[in-house]
Amino acid sequence: MASSMLIADARGGILIHRTYKPHIPATAVDEFLALLTTPELDGDLDGDAPPPPPPALDTSSALPPVLYLPQSRCTAVFIRHNQMVLAAFARSNVNAAVLIAFLYTLLDVLAAYVPVRSPSPLVSGVSSASKKKGGRPNDTSVVTPALVRSQFVLVYALLDEMMDGGVVQVTTPSTLTSFVSLRGSTTLRSTGSATNAAAAAAAVASVTSAVPWRPEGIVHTRNEVFLDVVETLHVDVAADGTVTAVHIDGAVRVKPYLSGIPDLKLGLADNVVFATLAASSVDNPDAAVTNGDMSGGRSDQVRLEDVNFHQCVRLARFAAEGIITFVPPDSEFNLLTYRIPAVPPAVVPVSVSASVDDVSSATHVAYDVRVTAAAAGGSLTEGMHIAALTLSLPAPADADTPRFKASAGKAKYVPAEDAVVWKVTKLRPGGVATLRGRVGLPSVTARSNGRASGGGGGGGGGDGGGGGGGGGGGGGGGGGGVRLWRSRSRSRSSERRVIVAAPTIGDVLAPEGGIDRGVGVTARRPVGVSFDVAGLVPSGLKVRFLTVSEASGYRAWVRYLTTAGRFHVKFR
Repeated sequence: MASSMLIADARGGILIHRTYKPHIPATAVDEFLALLTTPELDGDLDGDAPPPPPPALDTSSALPPVLYLPQSRCTAVFIRHNQMVLAAFARSNVNAAVLIAFLYTLLDVLAAYVPVRSPSPLVSGVSSASKKKGGRPNDTSVVTPALVRSQFVLVYALLDEMMDGGVVQVTTPSTLTSFVSLRGSTTLRSTGSATNAAAAAAAVASVTSAVPWRPEGIVHTRNEVFLDVVETLHVDVAADGTVTAVHIDGAVRVKPYLSGIPDLKLGLADNVVFATLAASSVDNPDAAVTNGDMSGGRSDQVRLEDVNFHQCVRLARFAAEGIITFVPPDSEFNLLTYRIPAVPPAVVPVSVSASVDDVSSATHVAYDVRVTAAAAGGSLTEGMHIAALTLSLPAPADADTPRFKASAGKAKYVPAEDAVVWKVTKLRPGGVATLRGRVGLPSVTARSNGRASGGGGGGGGGDGGGGGGGGGGGGGGGGGGVRLWRSRSRSRSSERRVIVAAPTIGDVLAPEGGIDRGVGVTARRPVGVSFDVAGLVPSGLKVRFLTVSEASGYRAWVRYLTTAGRFHVKFR
């Protein structure tokens, strides 16, 4: 399938290049990286012009993920991640979707080797990322060039085991971690000592069994299984408070602590319809219903689109009976993921109104924010509450002296993010929280014809031009001028000056479009909102039952969680 694999950093430097078949010429990698790193120049460089900057990977490039390399006569399939490029090269007509899925699986496998919430990560040189509540089972953001460099042997061994001769072999993290570790690997082709032979035999038995994602002999003291229905709300709110777009990305996650080879059975509510199956089945009464159209089904119908099942699900039985049966791996995983493209605005559990005044004053920017939780009986019930509510209010890059008063929670100016971050621990149904305040701006001095406005007596021409004088506040009119910004640096140990050309009228700075300090552009950035609501499922998806066959004394837990994804509110 794949003849070679490549991992390169942001500068196009090769971190790992694993060759499986000698079908790809050595020039293929250079030709591929040249397409991603060659800078685009508008014209020829003059003799005195400085040299162009060193090449870097173009993360905003519109290159398709499948590229044909004419000089090397092969195809490259690639993805971008954390200032890296992961690519697979092939000469034959391969399934590009399979290779793309394999590259993303490789990221998941590498993330599985980085411990979560560990004060001393096993992987040297890489910080252990905290696992966000409601995040993915393996946070792939920890996979960085530093990780690949520091654990070159481990990554190379994983590429050997995950692909055999270019054919995908083992991709389950729980199986790979059983014989490929940070201290060394016991490969499927190991020979030598009896210990290695026994480990290799156990690995081969696990990989070649009917359920390769779950090895035999697993024992847990408490037989428990946790199932979480996690839905992420993506909301766009206009400046007048109108919700313009809402869609949901959902996942059903399973975290099993079960011994042996358990067989689980999951049943969803009767109003749940899988759009892909409905459209492909002529016997299904909802076959005529198009995506997003509820006219052919029940009024409370939950229509799931873009459904992806884990490999452990028996799809044939699910299509026939509508019940999800599976043997889970011995680790947390996504049983299925889905998307709901059209959701009524009433399901949003919180409303945000934000206004900013960056025009009336040249010395500060004022904010007025109001957050209201949905009333009990609506999208929230009496026992629910909005937790970890966080609002990120954009602020000018040169802001200082923040002054805010919040009715709940705390607000803090974060210079590194150019934002005011307001955090509210808990907001009950019907609750209201307000934030009012402002951030200061550096002083501004206008110069006209080389003189500072409001300055003293006349004098010779300055930097901006010549000329005569005028004392007091009088100065020349109509001439070109400059605007001088003075603001303290982040360390408050030095003063910086930024001079920007701007027209002046007399000694009064009058830029086009009113007061322009770079604030208006910043204020046009939307307000970011994040929160968690335990027990809430906006789509209405419910689990009818979760059972474990041929097991005694087990306990099954079903939980629901709603998180905010891309929740943006425009300023008034």
